[in-house]
Amino acid sequence: MNIFKIGNLLQWDSVSAGDVIQFEATGARRVKLEVNCNAEYEVWVAPTDDMEGATLLAFTSGLAFIEYVTKGDSYVQFRAPKDVSVFVRGFAHDQRVAPSQEVVYTSITPRQSVNPDMARMMQLMKLNELARDQQQARQLAALRAELTPKPETVEVIEPVVEPVVEPVAEVVADAAK
Repeated sequence: MNIFKIGNLLQWDSVSAGDVIQFEATGARRVKLEVNCNAEYEVWVAPTDDMEGATLLAFTSGLAFIEYVTKGDSYVQFRAPKDVSVFVRGFAHDQRVAPSQEVVYTSITPRQSVNPDMARMMQLMKLNELARDQQQARQLAALRAELTPKPETVEVIEPVVEPVVEPVAEVVADAAK
């Protein structure tokens, strides 16, 4: 038993065999396609619309899911016998947004000017906050000074050594003996 998940039928486009579909991109892009055909078909991709230097992506029949990554624009061609129906669903349908003339609610409104009373109140709050911070800094410095242990002063008394002077006459007398 085969199960086919086709999804929304309005998203499928009929393509004639040999037609070229363009996928625009300014940089790298992932292209996803679902293809359904009632015969064998080939899917080719190329960087130009004349399909020069084309690369074979798939050769299959029936329902196929094709995904590839390209840098820049790419062109896809489906090659099949002339009397074959080829249907393609590109996932880019989900990301397209048609331009509309309806009211847009996402525009950013310009900034409104500040009420002068509000500006005065904000200035007073800033001054009050600055005065409170200065008062807290003074209180913290006083508390630290109070809690910091004061070094004890110790007097060091160095002993005074007086030189001993021997009388010279005794030394000479002792040497003569």
